[in-house]
Amino acid sequence: MPHYLLIQLPADENARYRYAVLGEGGDIQDEGVLDRDSIRSHATGRRCIGVVPGAEVLITRVWLPTRRRSRVLQALPYALEEQLTSDLDDLHFAIRRIDGDGGVHAAVAEHAAVQGWLSELEGLGIEVDALVPENGLLPADPGHWRVEADDQRVVLALGADGFALEPATAPVTLEAALAVAEQPPERITLQAPEALRTRLEPAVAAADPPPELESHVSDTSLLARLAAWYHPRTAVDLRQGPYARRERWGWAWRPLRPAAALLALWLLGQGVLQWLEVQRLEAEAEQLTGEIEQVYRDTFPEGRVVNPRTQMEHHLRNLRGDDSGEHAGQLSRLLGKAAPALAGEGLRVRTLRLRDRSLEVELDTVDIETLESLRAALEGEAGLEVEIRSASARDGRVDGRLVIREEEPA
Repeated sequence: MPHYLLIQLPADENARYRYAVLGEGGDIQDEGVLDRDSIRSHATGRRCIGVVPGAEVLITRVWLPTRRRSRVLQALPYALEEQLTSDLDDLHFAIRRIDGDGGVHAAVAEHAAVQGWLSELEGLGIEVDALVPENGLLPADPGHWRVEADDQRVVLALGADGFALEPATAPVTLEAALAVAEQPPERITLQAPEALRTRLEPAVAAADPPPELESHVSDTSLLARLAAWYHPRTAVDLRQGPYARRERWGWAWRPLRPAAALLALWLLGQGVLQWLEVQRLEAEAEQLTGEIEQVYRDTFPEGRVVNPRTQMEHHLRNLRGDDSGEHAGQLSRLLGKAAPALAGEGLRVRTLRLRDRSLEVELDTVDIETLESLRAALEGEAGLEVEIRSASARDGRVDGRLVIREEEPA
């Protein structure tokens, strides 16, 4: 593996950029901060990777009835539509990998954000081979979750989902993810400063049963720890589609031209032999696609047809009440709005449960006024609907059970 220079965006308050150098063996050879004038000299002879804020990139997994990349790219926006708040035309979709069971690991970011990051890197005088969100560096392993943190942010790899959060909201998010996971992890590795580690460990212990926990105190650079996991085959790369980089392999291509010409002739011969079969299969596929589209139009005459098979399956899931594919998205939206208030002083969250599109929270507070203040914060600042199902005093505190849901659109 070649040497990589990973540059983190954006710059800090002193207009300097944090960086890490990844060696051939996957070890971090150097890390620190650079000013704008020093970046180009550090980039010489190295492949450059831009590391962008994970809070601006959604990393998740959806299931689609096809593994063909072109079909996946066509259906992906509509499969994720209900998890997104922006217009689909304003969003860039990237594929991380496609599993054998039809699971698609994907990343979503605003076009404006991707364009801004590339412009900033161009202003530094470098062109990056890949644009990787910080929550897309850790491996997507459903059996082994990872949490890497410093004093400013927490990066979580929770199976196929990746998050970059503020430390205040990370414990609640981790506990909730464990509570709703269909297949809880067997193991969690946690590396964080001591003060934050002591807040994250109880979130793991609250799971039933709790996974094996490997916990370490770490005050080293978060970028260096994340960069050590970088590999072009496993990391999320936003440089796809309109942002793909044309590789400059002219120096390596010239001596391979004779062999490539022979390979092209062989491939041409194989193509001629299989041409009739391909034509037959394509005609059959077009006929089937037309029949599927007609069935969809007959069943759901309203609305445009983009990918009838995917849209039909989506409607059928809704009719069956099967919202498992939306479960993580619903939880993410509710937690994103409710977490700041739930992390307030005098509150202790015991359980979180997503049921009937609502978030049920069991907690205790120092007094009833604190519970009422929590409700006011959720309804006012977060714009949520809150119902206090119960509130009772016990052992000098107030036990409460709340039901939180998103406001229905007018």
